Amino acid sequence: MCKKRSSIGHRVTKSGNEVAQKELWSLFCLISFILLTVYSLTYVIVEYSIFNGGTDYRTRNPADACFSGLQSSKLDLMDTHKFDEWFDDSSILELAETGVYKGAAEIREYAEFFKSPFYDYHERLTPYKFTPVSFTKDECIINVSTANRAQINAKYGRPRCAESVVSFTAYFTVEPEFHIRRINLFYSQAYLTEMFAQSLNTDSIRDFVCNVMESNCQSTFQLNNATSQSCRETYDALPSTNTEGHLDDNSKGCRILHSAFAAENKDHCPHLSFVPENDLKGRMKCQESKSTKPSDLFTDFELDSIRNFAIQKGFLPDTLFRQCDYGPSDFIGVKQESEYKLGVTNKIPLSGLSDHEFLFYITFTLWVTMLLTGLGSEVFVWMIFLEGKWDQDKEDKWKIAQFLFPLLGATTVGLAISHNYLAVPMLVVTMWKFGFPETILYLHAAMYDRDRKSLGRIIDLLNGIGMVVHHSSSALYVGAVVTNLIPSSRVVLRVTMPLLMQHWFVLLRYSNKFVYTAIEILLEVWFEWTAITSLELLHQAHWTGGVILGSMLFAHWMYLICGTMRLFVANVEVNPSEIPDEAPPLDRLKRKSIEHVDPNLMLETLKLSETFDLLDRSDIQCSEDI
Repeated sequence: MCKKRSSIGHRVTKSGNEVAQKELWSLFCLISFILLTVYSLTYVIVEYSIFNGGTDYRTRNPADACFSGLQSSKLDLMDTHKFDEWFDDSSILELAETGVYKGAAEIREYAEFFKSPFYDYHERLTPYKFTPVSFTKDECIINVSTANRAQINAKYGRPRCAESVVSFTAYFTVEPEFHIRRINLFYSQAYLTEMFAQSLNTDSIRDFVCNVMESNCQSTFQLNNATSQSCRETYDALPSTNTEGHLDDNSKGCRILHSAFAAENKDHCPHLSFVPENDLKGRMKCQESKSTKPSDLFTDFELDSIRNFAIQKGFLPDTLFRQCDYGPSDFIGVKQESEYKLGVTNKIPLSGLSDHEFLFYITFTLWVTMLLTGLGSEVFVWMIFLEGKWDQDKEDKWKIAQFLFPLLGATTVGLAISHNYLAVPMLVVTMWKFGFPETILYLHAAMYDRDRKSLGRIIDLLNGIGMVVHHSSSALYVGAVVTNLIPSSRVVLRVTMPLLMQHWFVLLRYSNKFVYTAIEILLEVWFEWTAITSLELLHQAHWTGGVILGSMLFAHWMYLICGTMRLFVANVEVNPSEIPDEAPPLDRLKRKSIEHVDPNLMLETLKLSETFDLLDRSDIQCSEDI
């Protein structure tokens, strides 16, 4: 027996174990109707009422505007002829190992290094992979990864071919026109060391550097009091790169890089100097490294995204490059659909989705999976494990499930923002509380408990609707964050904190309802304040963010309405042996289970228990005698 039971126990025993299949189908249809209605209305209200959606979706949602603008621009860092369309004099490109380059002309110059005579060819192997980082009305941030192949010209360097992962994060705007404010460029340090410390570390390259200094940079050559021989000797004494693979200090690598530019543009001559010399812009290069690290330019998420891309493409995660066969280029570019042999290749409707639209497809699939698994677990636990019975052991396990909710919820959020798909099963276990049939039994009581008054069943229905929407909103949140449909940010995290705090005090309601209610109301105010002030920011990340917060607010309003209704219908004095119509369904169901116990059966059980106790004691005594 259970001394004092929570509401779920009463719903379990009242519902019984024999649930007709038509009742399950009715519950399924009701839940589907609730989800379809609530989310459709929330979408319409958020998109068209709150944010005044127009005919052009790009003007309403930064995420789609960013991807649409990027795709329309046809950005390709190998297509340097179009740099004036994408960059202006304020644009910046930065590579941690080499430095900062400002303005369209300077960025183009450095991007064309691979077109220098040091290389036979430089080409892209794979299409760009776009990973959203952040979207606002003011700026789009997207990480782009690909793989390139470069072959060294044997006239200058060692005859080698290498394929490497290349990535960059673009900071840009799309209104009034596409414009790149900044690009953070990434090459692995292992690849740069291979190129500049090995493949291009030859006597021919040394001669090229000194010849450029002598023939094209006379003032720099004179400043160094150099001769053809002394230049070569000084160059040979330099390290290839510094110990961290940087190319912006007093090293061979820095001068290899700038010699290719100085051969065409004398503004780079001071960068070849062995002694400090400022260029025309007052900058001094190839003297002292700024020691910028990739982690200074890229977040952990971006670096993880780059490594994951590399692994998918068969690169080693610690080097992100590999050797390839040396010889003429046989690469014909990324295949177009018309070049595939089979006419059906890549012809499914999903092929037309953009990367961002495909993320929504994945998110939706995860969402439905979590909903079906969560609700299904409630059905299985209800029918197979509880079997219409409730006792103190089940009561204790139910309280443990509630007690663990904040810890499991925090873990789920942490896994989600780390883009770890373990967040998906964790969400199901956490939100549906190990399968205890809380959600389904509220709706079942509302539909089939005809012994109750109409007002009590209405309260159950509203509670059930609130739980369905609450749990499904949480599932959509986790799905959108784990797939990066909604990029992780401070705003994404802060909306979850008050919800976790509300569950800190859940067991307090069994001992002091007044204190519990007061604390929950204060935290509810905090949550709704946080949610309302975050609504527009999450909507800017993606329209699902606005729908998630809007539906979550709706669920909490359902809870508040139910709580208020109970205050007006509760009886002041209730006989403990009676089941008040106004009590929560689970409380009523557990009390019913006590009433339904046969007193004669209980007496027989007690006598039988005493008999077994006597037999046990006899066995112990016999053992001692032996």
